[in-house]
Amino acid sequence: MAKVLRIWRLHFSYGGRPRDVLRGALIGSMLLGVAGAAVAWRWSWGKQSTGGPAVQFLAYDGPSPLWPLGVLLGAAAGATLGAGVTFVGGAAWEQKGSAAAVVAVGLLAGALCAYAWADATASERVFLLQAEPPSFRPLSSVPHDVIESPQVRLVCDVRRRPRIVLQAFLTLCGATIGALAARGVVGPWPSGAALDRPAEGGFQVVTAHRDSSTASPAATSS
Repeated sequence: MAKVLRIWRLHFSYGGRPRDVLRGALIGSMLLGVAGAAVAWRWSWGKQSTGGPAVQFLAYDGPSPLWPLGVLLGAAAGATLGAGVTFVGGAAWEQKGSAAAVVAVGLLAGALCAYAWADATASERVFLLQAEPPSFRPLSSVPHDVIESPQVRLVCDVRRRPRIVLQAFLTLCGATIGALAARGVVGPWPSGAALDRPAEGGFQVVTAHRDSSTASPAATSS
């Protein structure tokens, strides 16, 4: 039976299971919260002169100090997305729609979570450092970052090479795991029709009556 949800002057008819909205919000908030931590992952590098004969090169690859904010924003976005998609599914196709929407949220959020972490970690970062005397003239005209001291020149280059096949594989695995987890949270799949409530304290029993004309001859002779 569809329920009518009233928000200010707007009326929405929802025929799905109310708990599915909470399940969709839970799945979305957890997976996109984990994705938010990956979005806050950063890598950076820098170079500086010490004022003497030495030069320094610093590279950093790790979580940003703002990663808790990424988790909170991802969880909020996931909860909103999960609840919204589940509500639309239940409003359109009742109980089966809300259950299918929870699985769809798990699939989508799992794919986004896996892709975010794959993009942050499953990439190759190549650091090129070349120390040379200041009087050296390189044969190549490829642009690099250069820092010099009176005794040494440091040529720096950083390149990021994404692994497309690995990222696609991890994204597919994340989508599968998210869909399976959401399917487990949904529980028994709704049949689409409400079951008749049995009498209190007992079970509904259906008995089959056979026609006397179809009875076996042995039963008739006895």
